[in-house]
Amino acid sequence: MFGIIVGTHGQFAPGILQSCEMIFGKRDKLRAVTLMPGESPDDVIDKYEQAIKELGNPDKVLFFNDLMGGVHTTRLLPLQFLRSWLSSVINQSARALRLQFLLLRRGKS
Repeated sequence: MFGIIVGTHGQFAPGILQSCEMIFGKRDKLRAVTLMPGESPDDVIDKYEQAIKELGNPDKVLFFNDLMGGVHTTRLLPLQFLRSWLSSVINQSARALRLQFLLLRRGKS
């Protein structure tokens, strides 16, 4: 079992999840993580770990982030060797790529 987390600056990630739900219906293993104005980059790791718990601590997690070299990526990559759940980090992902991935997984949770 694996989960998917979309991480963005601002409210873009929840919007992506909302679009996906309109197309595919509610997905159990899909979460959003945001970095909002006034939050510290260090807050992102806590948010990712909370999202992992909400996903039910899956074996692997696929991360879609908005910017290569952005806060989401720079905070996740050092954890790659420390956390067993870090599977893949995909940066600068277009909404179409995310939707295509979900289409491929359609019917699977």
